[in-house]
Amino acid sequence: MAGRWERLPRPLRPPATLTGSGMPRLVSPWVAVLFAGASLALVPWVALLSAVLPSRVLAANWRVIWVGFDLMLLVTLGTTAIRIFRRSPKIVLPATAAGTLLVCDAWFDVLAAASGTERVVAVLVAVALELPLAAACFRVAYVVGDLFEQARPHLIAAGFTLKGRRLIPPGRADPAGPLGQPTAD
Repeated sequence: MAGRWERLPRPLRPPATLTGSGMPRLVSPWVAVLFAGASLALVPWVALLSAVLPSRVLAANWRVIWVGFDLMLLVTLGTTAIRIFRRSPKIVLPATAAGTLLVCDAWFDVLAAASGTERVVAVLVAVALELPLAAACFRVAYVVGDLFEQARPHLIAAGFTLKGRRLIPPGRADPAGPLGQPTAD
């Protein structure tokens, strides 16, 4: 079974912990089908937009667009910082969101800048600040996600099971008491 995965290019291979038998699914395969379908549906949409959109347009609410976007950056970067300080494994989502927003910010800043000095400044900010910070965000998310991916088979081998979104220790039906609070041992 593992042999067929090895023929794929490394970035397309599923993690080794997910190709073995007996591993419970955390997400239904239908969710992957939904995302693949959405991705494929965007191909003709992007082609249509490329053909019909004007190359220049006056945007309404320009100030609101950029202030709102930077507020989203503020929230995701702040949440990422808080989760780092708290050593929270829930850092993966805000770090990934922050990295994605930073890449988008660099893209739009460079492409929306007027030529000349404004474009040079946008490129310098993207290369020196936004893209390296995005890479750091993605690295943090990858490291934490990879750690849990590595731990998963060991937890299963030790007898832990999954019930819904809860990790159940061996020999326990449910680790939570009546109000979702951990029971006293």
